[in-house]
Amino acid sequence: MKNSIALIELIVSIVLLSVLFAGSSNFALKIYQLNEKNYHQALNKIDLESTKLFLQKQVQSGVDISTKLNNITSSKTKSTLTYSGKSLLYNITEFKLKKVSKKYFINICINTKTNICKSWVF
Repeated sequence: MKNSIALIELIVSIVLLSVLFAGSSNFALKIYQLNEKNYHQALNKIDLESTKLFLQKQVQSGVDISTKLNNITSSKTKSTLTYSGKSLLYNITEFKLKKVSKKYFINICINTKTNICKSWVF
């Protein structure tokens, strides 16, 4: 009788531990996926911000960026932004540059997994 009760306790313990392990594994996987998504979004935002700072410095130096910036299409939906033949940003879905008097208006969108758009005035 004691052996059967111990066996039932062992089976119940194994079932409970299996459920807990499955739940915690699922939770850890979701956290990992969310962190990976946030990481890539942060990298894209840093890329955009560094491009903004680079272009802002060029404008402050007196360089006419409208002649040096090019949007080179490499596929149907995504393209590369270049400056004097050197790549600045990849995976661009939208790029518009307007020069009004001495101000530059730039609208840019990049897309890897999520679409991030920015508008800048220099």
